[in-house]
Amino acid sequence: MLSRQLEGWLEEARKGAEGSKAAQQHPQRRLKALIGPHAGYRYSGHVAAHAYAHIDPSTVTRVVLLGPSHRHYTRKCLVTSAQAYSTPLGDIAIDTDLCRTLVDQHGMDYMDLDVDEAEHSLEMHLPFIFKVLESRIDQCKLIPIMVGAVTPVMEKEYGRVLAPLFSDPATIFIASSDFCHWGSRFEYQPHTNDGTKLYQQIQRLDHEGMESISTMDPDHFRTYLARTKNTICGRHPICILLHAVEACHEPQRTGGGGAIEWVKYDQSSQVLSMADSSVSYASGLCFI
Repeated sequence: MLSRQLEGWLEEARKGAEGSKAAQQHPQRRLKALIGPHAGYRYSGHVAAHAYAHIDPSTVTRVVLLGPSHRHYTRKCLVTSAQAYSTPLGDIAIDTDLCRTLVDQHGMDYMDLDVDEAEHSLEMHLPFIFKVLESRIDQCKLIPIMVGAVTPVMEKEYGRVLAPLFSDPATIFIASSDFCHWGSRFEYQPHTNDGTKLYQQIQRLDHEGMESISTMDPDHFRTYLARTKNTICGRHPICILLHAVEACHEPQRTGGGGAIEWVKYDQSSQVLSMADSSVSYASGLCFI
């Protein structure tokens, strides 16, 4: 059932991608990273599919998955100690050698098993990873990294550490993030009396954040976050990704869109009153 649901979303996304900006412009560029959501599939699965639909499985042998920590407080990045991750579709092998290198040589730690199992920002991407790489899943390995409350200095350092992997043509990065969490239950309800609906204001706030990410400048994105306090839960994984790109080379910038192109945006519901709440989702593609 899940496999059919994923395939349906991916097929719909692929049809839409055929005429998209991402498919038509700069065909010489390589897809190197995705930004995608990690909420329940009924809310965000179709959004995630619009990113995963662009992956060419013949080019990928390793996936670096960066997700924020929701339940476990840490000031570092943590990797899994597992040999494989199990999904409803099948198992995905872990690159245990590289995980060990990140711990032994680059200051990361291993997650406890209960912490690993509880973190949905990594888990929700696994069926999509398996599905798009299914034809050669036995040849692919995963490096899951849970990103804690790291400082800007540490974001830059982790980006530098991961830059050699980003440069590898057979490795693709995935930054797991939802966007605005709006409502009293999130203690975040910015709004204006400009005559627009609340959900339109949330969309405007998110799109400004997406544009700041598209500059490929982590400082620009952090300035946006400091000003708006937008509750983008994957801000640290996104900044690490941007620093990895920065450490490799100057990204190609095109017409204000930068090296990241956004292919889908949606909200869990349309907020109309202060009593409502919603979470936003966006999928982006990073090309080099």
